[in-house]
Amino acid sequence: MNTEPLNLLLIEDDAYDRKVIRLMIASQRDKPIFNVRTGESLAQGLALMAEQAAEVVLLDLNLPDSAGLDTFTAFHDAFPHTPVIVISGTDDLALAVEAVQAGAQDYLLKGEMSRNLLVRAIHHAVERQSILRTLKRRTRELAASESRLRMITDKSADGIAIVAEDGNVHFANPAAARMLDFADVPEIDRVFPHPLPGDGSVEMTVSPADGGEPLTVEMDAVAIEWDAEQVYLVILRDITARKRVEVELQQAKDTLESVVKARTAELKKANQYLLDQISERRRAQRQLNRALAEAEQARDQIDTIFASVADGLLATDRYNRITMINRAAEEILGVTWGNVIGQPVDAVINNATLLNRILTTLETGQELQFEFEIPFRQGEDAAAPQTKIIRARSAMVKDRAHTPGGVITAMYDVTREREVDRLKAEFISTAAHELRTPLTTVQGFSEILLARDDIPVEAQKKYLSYINNQALALARIVDDLLDIARFESGQKFVLNKEPANIRTMVETVVTKFQAQSEAHQFVVQLKDGDREWVVDPQKMTQVLENLLGNAVKFAPDGGQVELNGQSYQDPQSGGSFYFISVKDDGVGMTLAQVAHIFDRFYRGDASNTAVGGTGLGMAIVKHIIEAHGGRVWVDSKPGNGTKVSFTVPLE
Repeated sequence: MNTEPLNLLLIEDDAYDRKVIRLMIASQRDKPIFNVRTGESLAQGLALMAEQAAEVVLLDLNLPDSAGLDTFTAFHDAFPHTPVIVISGTDDLALAVEAVQAGAQDYLLKGEMSRNLLVRAIHHAVERQSILRTLKRRTRELAASESRLRMITDKSADGIAIVAEDGNVHFANPAAARMLDFADVPEIDRVFPHPLPGDGSVEMTVSPADGGEPLTVEMDAVAIEWDAEQVYLVILRDITARKRVEVELQQAKDTLESVVKARTAELKKANQYLLDQISERRRAQRQLNRALAEAEQARDQIDTIFASVADGLLATDRYNRITMINRAAEEILGVTWGNVIGQPVDAVINNATLLNRILTTLETGQELQFEFEIPFRQGEDAAAPQTKIIRARSAMVKDRAHTPGGVITAMYDVTREREVDRLKAEFISTAAHELRTPLTTVQGFSEILLARDDIPVEAQKKYLSYINNQALALARIVDDLLDIARFESGQKFVLNKEPANIRTMVETVVTKFQAQSEAHQFVVQLKDGDREWVVDPQKMTQVLENLLGNAVKFAPDGGQVELNGQSYQDPQSGGSFYFISVKDDGVGMTLAQVAHIFDRFYRGDASNTAVGGTGLGMAIVKHIIEAHGGRVWVDSKPGNGTKVSFTVPLE
């Protein structure tokens, strides 16, 4: 049941009457029954109705700008679908009848109205209007349904007729009228000219009145109820063409049987000869099938090997047309099998080095090893094309007669190998520099301590502190190198997990960085930070130190470092996780740099003026987080700082 209040519009110029009516329809419950708006003239009421439609209107007929039945007529013409209850101080039965006939839902006298009468009249008006709308909609639907049914019966090639038990025809569609010769005569005035069948169908012959060819008609009759009367639904189907075809088929069958009998005698004579030939051919066929199966199996094996080879393979014939290409070669060359097979190699491959080596191999028969470069884009957001380095080997293909049949070229992508070699070279240079700096400090201050006996105790402590800090830096670099060595050898982290308070661990690391970097402001917000997570405290501390160290390092002029955390429930696995993000407002990174941030030895800026580092920190962070069953990701833009986020299971 709908409990929302009804929107009601009261159009009444008398203030006392408005107050009385409002009191009558005021609710005695917590929620109002009606939302009432009032207008003091017909024009004001029409304006309020146009502004916001009301579900019921209470209308006084005598208003400052209109009087009598004209008031209702003007409002009803403007809003014909809104129920209107006339309220009047005039006890005029004729006027009341005219108002109701004109469309008013009710006519109430002001002096005789009670609260129950008015509320009941309002609700009845709404219900009657709803019923009228439903009735109109159902009437339209019924008319549309009847129109569709009439269209179907009129277009039907089968005759459809409704026949009463006394034989009178109540309805016949055009097809039935044509078959029964009812032209231009109403069906109700005709009697069905044929006896109705019982169970099953009957066939009958109908002679048209125009003297045309007789029709063969199949008739079915089903007892149904039509307007509360038991009648028969008669279906008439013109099967004249079918009968004609059946006769022709029977004649053709008879002719065919006579021909078959004549040919059978001839075939019997030839049959014996064929039997003798068949046995010999079967023997030959078995041998041929065996040979074909072996050839097919060999070809399938070759195709399977060709397709599964990890290296790219490209085969061309002696006319330099592409005969085979596997999936790896498609990816390397940026082509598809369907677009290149049978095409000249120089028409689909745009690389001078590769084309030249294929032609040279075909002309000289020499096996060649070479490299070539192919431009490509690293996704749609890449700023500029990049280059893939491909190592290839081309060799001549010969048939059993040692005749040159084409060239097979094997290719594989060595771009990553070259990039790793470059990164390793940069890493060796960087590592040497990173190791040399603390070693120089240790060596310098230790030589001072060894060479001089007059150094004050405070200065000695200061020098020893420098030596200790640089020794710790050396230890961190060595630990990073050992961790990476374990990754390279395929070893996994050995985690010593134990329960640890999240807030205590985070604030311990942040306090250390606050003491070391006074130029930066550290903001820590940890929701549910007093919970415990089961982690390796040493490894998780290493993660936090790496992330905060990068935030400080790449915002050298100071700024704000934000560390946020909160727990959450994963909807897919149902497990409990803790999310932490470290955000700085430093130099930021490009998309290309972010794509390689977790690569070993990678440094976004490898120049001599770049921020120091071995390029191992983020790779180690990724391995530690993943070893805990979590994940880590980076969001960054040049000039807008960097945000590193990770999640770790709480248990």
